[in-house]
Amino acid sequence: MTKLIQETFEQIAQLSEEQQNALAIYLQKHLALILQQAEREKRIEEENYTLNDFNEETQQAIINIE
Repeated sequence: MTKLIQETFEQIAQLSEEQQNALAIYLQKHLALILQQAEREKRIEEENYTLNDFNEETQQAIINIE
């Protein structure tokens, strides 16, 4: 993985500053979403979840069962 990261940074270094900034914004946004999803999955796995941790379809199914 270290080699892959190094290669990725080398490719990023070849981008213009504007492109690097756009990439950084994109990565920040999507990394935050990935981390949120991982936290939801962890709570569900540990059975320490709330209804909001499920998608809308699953939420409705749970409500219908209750």
